[in-house]
Amino acid sequence: TSRQDQLLLATICHKAGEAATYSGDFYHALWYYSRGRDLLVGGGADGDESFCDHSTEYWIEEYDLTLELLSSLAEAQCVMTDFYSMDKTVLEILEHARTSLDTVRAQTTQVYGLFARFQVVDAIDLGMDILRSLGQVFPSQYSAGEWALSLELCKIKWMLRGKSQQHLLSLPTIDLTAATSSSSHDDNVPQKKKKKKKTNAEIMAAMG
Repeated sequence: TSRQDQLLLATICHKAGEAATYSGDFYHALWYYSRGRDLLVGGGADGDESFCDHSTEYWIEEYDLTLELLSSLAEAQCVMTDFYSMDKTVLEILEHARTSLDTVRAQTTQVYGLFARFQVVDAIDLGMDILRSLGQVFPSQYSAGEWALSLELCKIKWMLRGKSQQHLLSLPTIDLTAATSSSSHDDNVPQKKKKKKKTNAEIMAAMG
């Protein structure tokens, strides 16, 4: 197989992995991304990991494809809880990325991986570092409510992983009319009047 054929097949594997990711099939997404990486680094598509001893010329040769493929691979490894492989993939991206912006996706995956391993403090610290690298400054001390809000936002982002904007826009809209009318109906329902509690003096007078 020529090098040009390997790069073409790596691109196809990347596209197939993306399609599997969008459909929620992370098992096959991981397989496609892994095979794509094997092809990208010249190790073939048979799972041969001898590429580990090769140079990293592919980062220079096909930077954009390599960055996208490995970033996707790290995400799939994270979802499949293969955190050891995920950490290695992220480390490779951090070593070869040309700009700090190119590392944001991989580092975000690393944050999710830390949360999944219940390393909450490390995940938040890394998240703060990422935001600072993007020019966002946050106070070093947070209230309990702010920490809880940050955790909820991370949970939402985790649930939205692999969902494209087109997929979210295609979801059925929530009908708030029924809920609103129900609430209005409840407001219009006459409330049962509370009986006034009689005092002891009134009770005694009635008995007399």
